[in-house]
Amino acid sequence: MKTVSDSEIESFDFEQKEAISAVERSTIVGAKGLSADHVIVLGCDETSLAHVTTSAFFVALTRARKSLTLLTCVGGGNANVLHEFICALPDEHADVLYVKVGGTETRETIGDLQEQLERWAYQRAKARKRPRARRS
Repeated sequence: MKTVSDSEIESFDFEQKEAISAVERSTIVGAKGLSADHVIVLGCDETSLAHVTTSAFFVALTRARKSLTLLTCVGGGNANVLHEFICALPDEHADVLYVKVGGTETRETIGDLQEQLERWAYQRAKARKRPRARRS
């Protein structure tokens, strides 16, 4: 077995090299100038994107080299429907899925999904306004 002397140890280059992460996290605005093979944008609803400019949103979309996934959690954090930026995207390049407990439903277009979400939001709002019967 070969041993290493103290002088040899001192000559080794122990500089920390740049760490490469499997997942990079960034805000939409912070993504400017970056790119990645696969990009996931979270919170594509009317609440989460309320203060994002159109140009910042589209810059975030252009960060993807191979695939782009847009996600939203409807019903959480007052999110009810997709943001108008999502609705403006072309359907021919989209796979539109509604994932819920018990399965996944495919929609033909982003507009089809938005219409369903609007109906559900209306029903939830209507149910909240209905007076509850008093118990005797």
